Amino acid sequence: MTSSVDTPGTGRLRDLQGLRAVAVLAVMVTHAGLPVPGGFTGVDVFFVISGFIITLMLLREHATTGTISFRRFYIRRLKRLGPALAVTSTVTVVLSLLFLSPLGPQETAFKTALGATVGVANLRGQPGQPRRPGPRTVLPRGGLRDGPVGRGRAGRRARRRGPLRGWAVRPYPKPVTLAPDGVPPKREHAPDELGLGHAPEAAHVAGLVVLRRTPGRATATFTDLGVLDTIMAVTPETSSLSALPRPLHLLADLHAAVGCRLVEYGESAQVLSWCRAVLDGEAP
Repeated sequence: MTSSVDTPGTGRLRDLQGLRAVAVLAVMVTHAGLPVPGGFTGVDVFFVISGFIITLMLLREHATTGTISFRRFYIRRLKRLGPALAVTSTVTVVLSLLFLSPLGPQETAFKTALGATVGVANLRGQPGQPRRPGPRTVLPRGGLRDGPVGRGRAGRRARRRGPLRGWAVRPYPKPVTLAPDGVPPKREHAPDELGLGHAPEAAHVAGLVVLRRTPGRATATFTDLGVLDTIMAVTPETSSLSALPRPLHLLADLHAAVGCRLVEYGESAQVLSWCRAVLDGEAP
């Protein structure tokens, strides 16, 4: 009969350490943008394992001393995790200064790093004042305001009739970041510099579309996504989604109202007419 403990005195469970390594690897692969599913599952598995190990530690302390000192527990956690957290936060801030745009992403990186360092990262994106619960309207930079949203049958009716009037789209100044001829580094360009048109007045959300280009693809394909696939596809493409209150609920509500379509193509000419039809409110 074999033991799951590495060596006497270490207290390490080899099977859990291996499973935790697999969970972390799944998350890293997802963040790397590789077409391998399992990133969100890896997060769940990692936290379940961490909760089990922490509970086991507290039970062992209680069995040995007859009590549990949360003060000593948090001091041990700080000594164990603090140095790595400080290095990670510092490196993140330095890299954001070198590679991210100063027009928003840098500020987000600073606030996230500060929140993680002091242990309040989950509270960083919460609204500062009490607000009544209810549907929200999409505003610039991911801001929200209260407004009607279609649910259930009402949402399906809204999808059939076109734009969802309760979800307003507000234009805001933002440069377009492009890599010349597809070669880094990227440079920022004003929309007028690229000949882009202005957003239409009184625009409303008519649907969610995820554009995915694969060089060499012969034809474009259009696939309607379910709510889980929508969350998996949209979340990596939206830098400010995590700053919204209840972001996954918001995305699920929006999907229930207007749906989501994945458009995979090789060259822009394959979807140009479809994009024009979408902007004109004619595409299905």
